[in-house]
Amino acid sequence: LVFRVRSVPRSATPEMVALNEADRIKKKEDHFKELERRTLQLVGSLDAVMIRYRYNRFGNIKHPMQVVALYATAKGRLFEVRYESREDQVSRYQEDLEAVFASFKPAQLDDAGKPVLPEKKSVKKKKPKTDEEFVNENKYLQGQKRF
Repeated sequence: LVFRVRSVPRSATPEMVALNEADRIKKKEDHFKELERRTLQLVGSLDAVMIRYRYNRFGNIKHPMQVVALYATAKGRLFEVRYESREDQVSRYQEDLEAVFASFKPAQLDDAGKPVLPEKKSVKKKKPKTDEEFVNENKYLQGQKRF
């Protein structure tokens, strides 16, 4: 399972990204076949596209690969969640992938496309006034804790 965040033009849509990714794989790998494509609404009313496709990696027709990918765009950023495995193994994790896709919430972005981090509240420690107060506050010096 891979989570990626990349810069894209602000006009990019999840549908465009899914089409470009499919075209890129078609050029490189044999027997590309799109199995499913659907539009999803992520947490926070962000549009996304889920695409599932199969291809033969390095011409191996006995064990084709399957990819399940979610693409969402916001403010010039592409959020990609991608799972790639042998086709016979994907069904084992299908329910878990659906849960990840349903609960995925990308970071809040500012106008420049950078993540908005919550402000950290600084806690000021009271400085001890005397040596005795320092020893009383420090459990290591009192012998109650060991290093």
